[in-house]
Amino acid sequence: MENNLKNENIIRTGYPHIDKPWMQYYEKSDYGYPEIPKMNLNKYIKYKTKDIKPSTIAQAYYGNDISYAEFFQKTDEVAKVFSQLRVGFKDRIMYFLPSVPETGQMWLGASQIGATSDFVDPRPDGVDLQANAKKILDTIIEEKAQYIVALDMVYLMLLKPIENELKDYGIEHVIVVSASDAMNLGGKIDYLRDSLEYYRLANQRKIENYVINNLIKIENPSLEIMDTLKKLHSEVLYSNGVINLVNECKDKRVNKEELIRGIKDLQKEQLGATKFFINKVKEMQKESKVLDDAIKSSPLRVDKYKNLVKECQNSKFEVIDDIDSINYIGHTSGTSSKPKPIPLTTKNLIFAVEDLFANGLAYYEGQKVLQFFSAYAPIGAVDSILLNFASGATSDIIPEISFEDFWYIVDKRKSNVLLCPPSLLSNIFHDKHMTYKDLSYVERAVYGGGGMKKKDEQYCNELLFKNGSKAKIQVGHGQSEYCGCGCYGKYDYKRYESIGIPLPYTTYSLVDPYIEDKLVPLKFKDGEEFLEGELVVSNGAVSSGVLDDRVIFKHYEMDGKDYIRTNDIVKMDRNGIWYHVSRKDNVFTRYDGYKINSYELEETIEKHEAVNSCTISSYYDKDKKGLMPIAHIILTEECYDNEILLDIVKDLVYNYIMTNKNLNSREIPAKFKFRKMVPVTKNGKGDYRALSAEALDGTEFTVIIKETSSRVNSIEIKMPEENMVRRLK
Repeated sequence: MENNLKNENIIRTGYPHIDKPWMQYYEKSDYGYPEIPKMNLNKYIKYKTKDIKPSTIAQAYYGNDISYAEFFQKTDEVAKVFSQLRVGFKDRIMYFLPSVPETGQMWLGASQIGATSDFVDPRPDGVDLQANAKKILDTIIEEKAQYIVALDMVYLMLLKPIENELKDYGIEHVIVVSASDAMNLGGKIDYLRDSLEYYRLANQRKIENYVINNLIKIENPSLEIMDTLKKLHSEVLYSNGVINLVNECKDKRVNKEELIRGIKDLQKEQLGATKFFINKVKEMQKESKVLDDAIKSSPLRVDKYKNLVKECQNSKFEVIDDIDSINYIGHTSGTSSKPKPIPLTTKNLIFAVEDLFANGLAYYEGQKVLQFFSAYAPIGAVDSILLNFASGATSDIIPEISFEDFWYIVDKRKSNVLLCPPSLLSNIFHDKHMTYKDLSYVERAVYGGGGMKKKDEQYCNELLFKNGSKAKIQVGHGQSEYCGCGCYGKYDYKRYESIGIPLPYTTYSLVDPYIEDKLVPLKFKDGEEFLEGELVVSNGAVSSGVLDDRVIFKHYEMDGKDYIRTNDIVKMDRNGIWYHVSRKDNVFTRYDGYKINSYELEETIEKHEAVNSCTISSYYDKDKKGLMPIAHIILTEECYDNEILLDIVKDLVYNYIMTNKNLNSREIPAKFKFRKMVPVTKNGKGDYRALSAEALDGTEFTVIIKETSSRVNSIEIKMPEENMVRRLK
């Protein structure tokens, strides 16, 4: 995009929402309001893709590529199934689905009959299933769900334990979907191969970490030791390569025999490929039998979706085109500890897509887009799923992603577009496995849900260029309340660590963050290069903020327009480019895009009789290349016994945090630090910024959570290790 910028008339009144200096980057100075067609969401997608070939692939999923013609047949099948089950206009279906093809199909299919699709994060904590089942029950009741669709494993773990309560509440029917339903035989084998590769990579990390942990315990490490550590961190070395590296180290303090014996012991624990496959198939067969038995014994009617499709082939359904009723309910990613429901009408959703199109963010026909974000967050529903379909692009769907080995699936699938949280995008290109990989297939790389450090972004851009890609990192900014994106950075309005400019149909402005009951707009003063304050947003994608007469967030009027407050402290330069500064409410984003709000977590920890006070801040996790929560705790009585402190941490994790219905396993602090005092602000509150700026010193208790995009597998709590004050640079 080329622009001749005319700076002389950019700032006239000094108010961002009036001057809109960012419009200089667009072709027109005023985009007015987009025309919203009066049609249901499925019909809208058909309209947007009317000129593409019917054979263009809409969804790619483990050996089963679904064309757009087939996709719309499947949305009709959904409408038939739901109509046969007497789902009607404004009836509410709650989904517990990860990224599987049925997610988008069911949403658009339900939209044809005017039903409301309510998507909830399907990931069970995997540790305290009873507590999680209770949380799910509360959500179902609070959001007045009438029908439930769930992944089979979610049904078994989270819904089966509360079936009697669901029946008492009024739920009569549960539909289950399996991640393998849409896979053909070759796809199922390929999925097993991915599982094997994740297993191999995890075992290799165990060997590397075993050697690293033993080497960093040596006092005053020599150059040979530091060189060995550097190679372990930067080079791809399999077991024999690690053994050779140990043998090459000349420092006599390194016990080579013990290290090599330990490596070989770890190798003995590993399953061979054949045994791994046999065990995995047996596990899948066992799960299938458990599911069948659970369905037979259920007090509810539980059906497999694939069976319902066969039964409803000849059914009919009535098409409803209502754009003002609630089409979709998504959820914030933890910004208020318990995710808030965000109701969006068809009109909101279409507006959001049209705004993205007006910015030039649509994909081209058949462009392969990695679908990382799922439908339970508006950024996934709108900025990934709907935008993909409306563009005629191909959604590349992966049901479960290993955060530690995200690079593997990216390298294997070779999607043209990568959209994910900043730390995960950075991790892809920072991973040593990607150093010499061909990246010419990457045409767009976008992060959202947090910030990326300038040095990380520069490194990603350099690697992309060096390895054959013409892409440069782009950024989106927004909130669930207005469909996940309202500001975007690319081309000549992309600056390092900026969030870009508002979309053409969206207005950003700044108000005084300390006046809560009304909006007091801020303006540039003479000589000011930046204006800083609380961000407020106005556009047609903003949710009403009301669900079942419950006010979720407020709307405000300013200069004749409707706005919402975001709690984001941001600044704008005189050219209209925006930068995120902080959050008013100490919300920060984990490495995987999940938002942590300190208040509920602090309050929960402070209920423990041994705790006097707790302050939650973030720290930068070098392994995850993103932020994680750390709890700074002052005890009622000083204690320096690590065993006693370990018991306190275990009690807090398992008996306080995990059992709190408003908290999620992703909010468990990754570090617990016991201290005599914490730095405070002038108001006497814990100084979050000062704490976040502190370096780890090795005295922290560590909570290791093994997790993927769909589940938590295990939690391990470790005491501080000796001589851990040194950190590998």
